[in-house]
Amino acid sequence: MKKILISALIILLLITCSESIYIIKIQNDNKILKEKLSETIENPRDNIYQIDIEFEKCINKDYSTAGMNNCAYKAQEKWNKEIIKNSEHLKKLLNKDQQILYTESQKLWENYYKKEEEFILKTIFQVQGTIHTNYAAGALYDITKQRALDIKSYAFYIEH
Repeated sequence: MKKILISALIILLLITCSESIYIIKIQNDNKILKEKLSETIENPRDNIYQIDIEFEKCINKDYSTAGMNNCAYKAQEKWNKEIIKNSEHLKKLLNKDQQILYTESQKLWENYYKKEEEFILKTIFQVQGTIHTNYAAGALYDITKQRALDIKSYAFYIEH
């Protein structure tokens, strides 16, 4: 009985330590992100990164697994709005043939995202342990953010 109790305590301690290490890593990553963003925000073209600052503030309010996931979902929605806004702007810069290509490209990206989301939710999100839900939410956030920034950069290069 003693061995079982000691084993259970060790497992509980390992789980608690691993989650604490993850939270410390997030805090350190947030500090680095904040430093990088403070340089970027001065340029009006980069105000889009305000979403990352809001995301960081949200996480700093609630370090729970559910809280961090909720912050990621809210920030991802904001990046989705940026995709729409950036797409509308980009289309105004394109001729008709280019618009057709872009529209096809965007539809393919949306299909890719749906399949990637399905894969992540059916694999990583299902792994035992709540930390994996944070990874899944973060992965989907990153994919969406990257698309918003890609579209914005296309418009920037066409304009300049």
